[in-house]
Amino acid sequence: MADDGAIALVDTPTQKLKGRDGEKDHRVMGWSYDDDSSELTVSATYKNPYQYATCIARALASPWTWNRVLTEDVLEEIFSEHSRRILSDARNIGGISDERYEDPALFIEFYQQQEERLCELTRELAYGECQDETAKRSEITQLAKGLAASIVQLLDLAEIDLSREVRIPELRRNFSSSERRNDLCETLAHSCAIESLYGHHVTYRHLYEQRDDRREAAMDLAVDARDPFGELVGSLVVVGPNVTDLEDELRSMLQSPGELHDDAPEIAVRIPIRTTTTRSVIARTIRRLCDRKRLEPTREAVSLFHSFVSTGYDVARAMHYGLEREDRRREIHIDEVRRSLAQLDPDRLLATTDVTPSMQKALSVLLGADRPLSGAEVARRAGITTQSFRDNCKGFVLADLLREVPEGWRLSLSFADERYGRDVLPWFFVDESDRSFLPSIDLRTPMDVLYDLATSLVDDPARFGDPDDVLCWGFSLPPDLYLDDPEAIVDHRRAALAVLCDEWPWLQAILPLIEAACESPEPDPASDPVVMGPPVSQQPLPQTAGG
Repeated sequence: MADDGAIALVDTPTQKLKGRDGEKDHRVMGWSYDDDSSELTVSATYKNPYQYATCIARALASPWTWNRVLTEDVLEEIFSEHSRRILSDARNIGGISDERYEDPALFIEFYQQQEERLCELTRELAYGECQDETAKRSEITQLAKGLAASIVQLLDLAEIDLSREVRIPELRRNFSSSERRNDLCETLAHSCAIESLYGHHVTYRHLYEQRDDRREAAMDLAVDARDPFGELVGSLVVVGPNVTDLEDELRSMLQSPGELHDDAPEIAVRIPIRTTTTRSVIARTIRRLCDRKRLEPTREAVSLFHSFVSTGYDVARAMHYGLEREDRRREIHIDEVRRSLAQLDPDRLLATTDVTPSMQKALSVLLGADRPLSGAEVARRAGITTQSFRDNCKGFVLADLLREVPEGWRLSLSFADERYGRDVLPWFFVDESDRSFLPSIDLRTPMDVLYDLATSLVDDPARFGDPDDVLCWGFSLPPDLYLDDPEAIVDHRRAALAVLCDEWPWLQAILPLIEAACESPEPDPASDPVVMGPPVSQQPLPQTAGG
């Protein structure tokens, strides 16, 4: 859900994982590995610094890691390519004695013993078998952080794409105090610092390590003035309702996760933070799930998923439960997208808009239907009133997402028996629509679609030429707005959309559908990264075409 070296804050409900007894439990760690893409995901629910550090370390050090990812053969290759000094004094990988460096089996055995020791210490704390609980928690936390950091380094050397997922089920309830939120952000920032690299060097030791003996043991670091920036190993995804509220506090903590020591070199780490789910994130998630199902994604499928849901988690759940694995690889069909979306809870449909809960339930019913339904049947299945359905469907009808046909109501998405004809889609999702004056799909903007809607809704065409009318202002660029100033144009379009939503309140609910359909599959715009470390005066020169 996050790019390599980046952090994503994803507002979505979390799901409890099942423990050994089969019961769902927020305390259970998660572990998942994709052999084809060499992607490892570990996850843990955050309750407090001690508990989180322990869970994520145990996930990384689980038997699955040693049996499937960091096997003896993989470690032997790593040890043959890198000297023991680089591994221990630059990468800070613990436990690399001469004997273990020569025999990866002994190295794995040592780490398995460390994980067992971690479990033993947590049991002692849980059963009160210690005199000083604070000291015991500190001991456990330090052991867990060191264990996790070392395995992260090994995964990086093995070229495994690592993603850490931090689940926070009830942020506003459990982290209402500034002290607890501060502890949370400090824990995440500290883990990012000790799991970031400049070349082979762990940046934390060179920037924030206050113990002289530890700094003296580190390998000398040569700074490349042309590129003084390191990067976070893997990615970090913080998931849960309202977690984007943490952005400002997390940014502040990442800028300074510790006190810089006097001899800190002029290096830093740039860490992008994303709080919105872009089209490319949705597309990557669809691609991964399609690969597992032997399907090929299409532009229409990406646009539809991006229209209805707000996170990659929703896409993954929908496709996981809604699609079967195919015998032969083929493109995903529109009716399969519709069926997948029907697997989600209604409140996950158009979750970031002002669509009413009753309309979300109605949409869920229509997504799961295999034929048109009467208004009364839609209301019955959704548990709402017929009047509520009719009161809230106006915008969806105007946007051609919802159609009233002789047999009843249907979404403008193909049924299974319409699969092999022309796809049924809202007109603005396709290139060959009846609106021949529209730009092609790659050039089409939401304003083009809205203008088409406006011309069919407005009885007096003179409004579009009246400078005092909101329609004229919204659908035209002011004469003092320079076309070579893209930021100003974007600001104007944003303001125009707000004005049009005031004119037609029903527009707010369907605007994401229109925007997703018109969004060109371009790379995401550059983000504003956090810079962890001291101010860096030397900046790398930007690359230009041709060198």
